[in-house]
Amino acid sequence: MWSRVLRHAERPLFFAGVKKAARAASTATSSLSSTGDALNGTGFKSADPFASYSRWAPTYDDDSFEILKFDSPYACRDHMLAYWPVPAAEERVKVLDVGCGTGAIGRLVAEAIGPSAVDFHGIDLTPEMLRVAKQTGYYETLREWSASRTPWPVDDDSKDMASCNGVLVYVPPDLAVLAEFVRVVKPWGHAVLMLRDDNIDDWRPHIETLELQRRWKLVRVSKTRNNFPGASDKPPIFYKMYVFQILGTRLAAAA
Repeated sequence: MWSRVLRHAERPLFFAGVKKAARAASTATSSLSSTGDALNGTGFKSADPFASYSRWAPTYDDDSFEILKFDSPYACRDHMLAYWPVPAAEERVKVLDVGCGTGAIGRLVAEAIGPSAVDFHGIDLTPEMLRVAKQTGYYETLREWSASRTPWPVDDDSKDMASCNGVLVYVPPDLAVLAEFVRVVKPWGHAVLMLRDDNIDDWRPHIETLELQRRWKLVRVSKTRNNFPGASDKPPIFYKMYVFQILGTRLAAAA
């Protein structure tokens, strides 16, 4: 399955040309915040993500988008829109944003297709990040919750799509975590996950287990991208986007 999908990894996405105005460099901002600089120095592998991201929340967007040129939120948005479901009349697409942070994914998707087309629901580890996400106005619900704590406080088959960007590097690899995407997304919906190249091998056995059990199917892998091209003084952090289609069977979160 992996080799078949990888042959299509270079195909351009229809939405890849959506204007990325938020990525323009800011002339008013010349340096990272102290917290952003510290995380950049670790390759964004904090030993205490709760403390680090709590401190980073006030300057996260400026640091990430204006200085570091944070790439994966745009790639995540583009892959979500490429597999965007067609809702029934007068219904809105329901999306779970796992590790929603300051709400960048909700904002980017809503700006691309209009906020009336989607209901975003977010969970995140830190209340400070969630307060910033709430201010965007794009999330119907927000809840403080670690992605590693299963089951998530989300009903079975309640979402049309799920996204998870830049979070799984901080989550201990666990089949139960990936099984939550299978549980909460409706059959034939999609989960769009960003996984770093230096972390994918830790998750691969669990990904393949769900494939072998026909709980989900890998339908797309993006080309390799540099997540922070603005951090030119640091080694690049490479990642890919992975899109999984949820199949009809279910795997209990406790498996």
